Amino acid sequence: MNQGSVYFWKYKTDGWIGSEWHFRADKTGKDFVIRLLKTIMLSDHPMRHVLKIKPVTRTIAALPCFYLPAENRSALILNFKPGESFAREWTIRDNEQTVDVSFGKAVATEWLETLSSSSKEPGKPIGIGEDDVIFVW
Repeated sequence: MNQGSVYFWKYKTDGWIGSEWHFRADKTGKDFVIRLLKTIMLSDHPMRHVLKIKPVTRTIAALPCFYLPAENRSALILNFKPGESFAREWTIRDNEQTVDVSFGKAVATEWLETLSSSSKEPGKPIGIGEDDVIFVW
């Protein structure tokens, strides 16, 4: 199964503007992640999936109009925890080489809805709080 091109990055900043996470994928990558989230949401058991991340190009990083250098990671690790299904909370841990995102069904649903509408509403954020936000492009 082809994963397509998936990008997940943040900008090298002083920790203020642009320090949030950003997600973008080509059509194949977006379709893959949508299918993956749909599969995850059917499970009553914890699931873990590793998405290989492509290095962010200048074109990809420029979409939100930030021309700062981006911080690349090698993988996005999705940890589904069905016990957290009713909370909108999730955690994002940056391990310098990979990013680990843990979430339940409520966040999976929000991410799925945002991915489905990202071409109509680019830059829509998902998540809560200042540190646990992902902008979907």
